[in-house]
Amino acid sequence: MRGGVFPSRHHGLPVAEARLAQRERAVADSIRRSEERLKLALWGSRDELWDLDLRSGKMVRENILPIISVSATVHFASRQEFLREVHPDDQPDVLAQLTRHIQGQSEFYENTFRMRTLDGMWCWVLSRGFAVERDASGRALRMVGTSRDVSASAEAAEQLRKLNDE
Repeated sequence: MRGGVFPSRHHGLPVAEARLAQRERAVADSIRRSEERLKLALWGSRDELWDLDLRSGKMVRENILPIISVSATVHFASRQEFLREVHPDDQPDVLAQLTRHIQGQSEFYENTFRMRTLDGMWCWVLSRGFAVERDASGRALRMVGTSRDVSASAEAAEQLRKLNDE
């Protein structure tokens, strides 16, 4: 009997498969649009996105801050290797804040510090991020965040401070 109360498995399967395929396409399209919005927002903000695997030291970057680097992937053998790119006066605070977050003592990482530019000078960077993966003891294994060149703001604040000191 065709079209009865209990459709045969043969007739219902293609319909179910078509619905499933349609849902999968809708989900994939939604994800694609969401990724596009995030990329456009990132480009518009001029922030760099970084994804750091703390086990391997590999950092993958998007929307790279051109004043600091031209490489989309960087490998740091140790935190000390990374700190060599940070101004010596800022290294203790950067290391302390980073260590606190890696050890699970802070919800987020945020710090403003100077980094070496491609021409050997220094620029001020605001870096924000958080651990997206931790081991059983709570130690961060992977961090994701953004960095922004805030040199103009930092220099203006310094000039204002000097004027106030006069």
